[in-house]
Order: sequence, then structure tokens, then C-alpha cells
Amino acid sequence: RGSHLALQPSGGNVGIGTASPEVDLHIVDDTYSQLRVETSGAGNVEIETQANDNSDEAFFGTRSNHDLKFRTNWTNAMTIDTSQNVGIGTDSPAYKLDVNGGIRNYANGSAVFRTESTAAGYGAYNKLITTTNTYDLYALNGDFKIDENGVATRLIIKDTTGHIQLPNDLQAIEFGEGQDGRIYSYNDDLYIVNQTAGQDIIFRNLKSDSSAYVDNLFIDGSAERVGIGTSSPSNTLEVKSGSTTPFGI
Repeated sequence: RGSHLALQPSGGNVGIGTASPEVDLHIVDDTYSQLRVETSGAGNVEIETQANDNSDEAFFGTRSNHDLKFRTNWTNAMTIDTSQNVGIGTDSPAYKLDVNGGIRNYANGSAVFRTESTAAGYGAYNKLITTTNTYDLYALNGDFKIDENGVATRLIIKDTTGHIQLPNDLQAIEFGEGQDGRIYSYNDDLYIVNQTAGQDIIFRNLKSDSSAYVDNLFIDGSAERVGIGTSSPSNTLEVKSGSTTPFGI
């Protein structure tokens, strides 16, 4: 290490390892410079900065083209690289914030995680990546979209109408624990499907006095029959109105 301590009476600078200190305290070593603040017993260790004018700022960082690293228990915890990328749990951040581990967004009230693009014509994106799929969640031109990367757009919520779109043929809305109920479009036709063999499709509404539900259209999945006004058609098509005798074909 440097073998001398230099003081500049006129400038008030202190140099350790250098005879020409450039700042208030200037430490130079030809291999590894360290500044240690340590307590000899119980108590906290604090390093503080203070600017006495409201227009002043406090700075902490590197002047050379090198990364700035923060350690706990002598292990790197956070890195700010020369591209101003910040890494937590990683020494080589590839993005403005690169976290190796979980993130918790918490507040005693509304917790907000905001992704914003301020340039016209550009979207705000979030990317979800697993070992098998990559999904993009993004807002673009007022619409919200979910894309499966390299496959297709899976969902669109339109800005102007609030409509939810499944933009591709055979994309379905599924219902039930076994996903047996489906609604989808194919070749401009609309399909309402029960995927479970032998099970029915029922169209019903609540009576005007709210006393009971009425089955208006019943499609018998086991016998391939259709009932209008009846839930037990005995013909291929059977129509019943009130207490009248059913008319069947």
C-alpha cells in the first residue's frame, strides 16, 4: 500500500497513498483501495451525506467506466453496470431492472405497478416467459392484447368499445371444471358446444316474476332431439306452448 500521508495546508485536502490529493480525502493504492468504517462493539454503522442548499445534490458512484456493486455479508447483492442497468441477485443485468428472484409490490392501500410508454406509436409491454411458452401482455393504440409469442394473438380488449375479442378461428371460451362447455367461431359461423358425450345444451331464462327458470330450448345430447318449451322431447323436433299438447316432427 502507499507509504505516506499527505496534507495540503492551503487546500485542506488529505491524501493517503498520494502526495497530490484532488479532493477532501483522496485514497490511492496500486492494487486495492479500501475505506472501512467499523464499530468495536454493539451499535450501528452509518455513512451519511448532507447538502445544505435546496439546489444541491448528493452523489455516490463511480467516475471511471466500471460497475458499481453493493454487498451484504461480502456477497454481491446489487449491481449498477456501466449502461445504468440495475441487477438485483445478478452481476450481469441485461435490462434497466433485472431481478433474479421474486418481487413483491406491497402497500397499505393501493399497490400500483406501472408500465408506461411516452412515445407515440409504441406500446407498453410485459413479457411472461416459461420453459415452454412466451406471452406478451401489452397496450398498443388503445387496445390491450395478449400474444403467445410466435403463435398468435390470444385476446384483445378493444379501446373504443370495450369488446373482448378472440381473433382466431377455433379460439374458444371454455366453461366448467372439465372445460366441457365451449363457444367459438369457425369460418364465420358461431358454435355452442358441449364437449362431453351424451350431455345436453339448454337455453333458459328467469321468469318475469323471478319465481323459476324456464327451459326455452333444449338439445338432448344422448338422443339428438330438440325441444322448444319442453326439456324431454320425444321427437327429433318437439314444440310445446304452455299446457297444450306438444307438436312433434
